[in-house]
Amino acid sequence: MAKLAIFSLPVNTQENTPETAQKRDAVSSKETWTVKSLPTLSDADRVLSLEFENRQWALNFANPANVGKINTMTSQGIIIQNVGSYSVRCIFAFDHFDTRIGLAMVRNTFVSVGINFEVGEVTVIVPYTPEDEIAPTEAVAPGVEVC
Repeated sequence: MAKLAIFSLPVNTQENTPETAQKRDAVSSKETWTVKSLPTLSDADRVLSLEFENRQWALNFANPANVGKINTMTSQGIIIQNVGSYSVRCIFAFDHFDTRIGLAMVRNTFVSVGINFEVGEVTVIVPYTPEDEIAPTEAVAPGVEVC
């Protein structure tokens, strides 16, 4: 069974200090993603996004019975929400090129089954921080040493 998972993005676990919050807000307020800012999909990505299982999942997610439902798509680095009237919107995305590809694939899946997919003012763009650049926030408790 094919999945839309193309990569995995870690979650930024840095402490939210006033300095990091101001920096994050300054960066995220500078850019609004739109459908036009998404990349053109490769043939392989387009085929994957149109696979039967993915289209079936999209129809189920956009079902009017699921209005308000949120799906955290960790492997794509996005969060989507069913907003009713056969519309789905992206409400969160990491600011990373691979996220744009994943978002374009998810959008292509929904559009292929007649579901409106919104990206724009409602999408919070969050700076991406690779795991190796994240400062540890908790000390690791020493364990039992085995000899």
